[in-house]
Amino acid sequence: MQVRFEEGVRSAADLVDEHGQVIPGEVNLHPECHFREPRRDAQASDAADGRAKCAFMEGLGRVLHGVQDFYAHSNWSDEADPARPIGPDNPPGLNLPGPSSVLDLRGDTAPSLPSELTTGCYTLKDQVPGVGECERRVTHAALNKDRGLIDPASGATTDPTTSRGRIENNFAKAVAGAIAETRRQWQDLRSELTNRYGEQKGQMMICALTHDDPVKDCTDRPLGPVLGIVLLAILGIAAVVALMLQTRRRRKVHAETTGRHQRHRL
Repeated sequence: MQVRFEEGVRSAADLVDEHGQVIPGEVNLHPECHFREPRRDAQASDAADGRAKCAFMEGLGRVLHGVQDFYAHSNWSDEADPARPIGPDNPPGLNLPGPSSVLDLRGDTAPSLPSELTTGCYTLKDQVPGVGECERRVTHAALNKDRGLIDPASGATTDPTTSRGRIENNFAKAVAGAIAETRRQWQDLRSELTNRYGEQKGQMMICALTHDDPVKDCTDRPLGPVLGIVLLAILGIAAVVALMLQTRRRRKVHAETTGRHQRHRL
């Protein structure tokens, strides 16, 4: 996820030119972006689509997929079934809110992990108890909170359908944690853009990423190079005019003084 986070930040640099203005070809999403499945052995990935906005969205999308799955597939936010003993089929829950300190993707040190934090072991035959590589281990089937209904406007949850999701308020807590984490990651990405590329360029990148028509909606955000040149020219002309007027006044005063001296001598 750190690799994907960095991928998004680096891709954003190509959204704007050296003057900080949106590059139309890099933000045009017609035709829509084309993504490819990443290789399992890849340390970094370049989007199959060469447009900067598409490359950023791929990096951000894979980050958000990972951090949201953290809440659905781990015991960070949930609770164990109080009616059953703790074990591989009923692992302890940490009952912690999001965002998680584990998912600070800008940090350069390993996070401190709670000793009971776990995700679920997964094989194609996903069941409780685990089989094959997942024998005697906490499985995805025992731990996941993947299914239920979520209101897209409020985030309210109903009808959890997995075993772990139906315990207490586990499904609702997983969704709330994922929402909080998503907001944190987007805010961290915004901050990283302005920190790395400067306030003006960073804000233009953010505008380009959050608007459907950045060429129309974002070109007037920071002062463009043409407008800047015009303002400089106006200031320069004003300075020259002021200097000419001051020189004329000095000459007029000098001429009047000289005339008075000459009349006095006569």
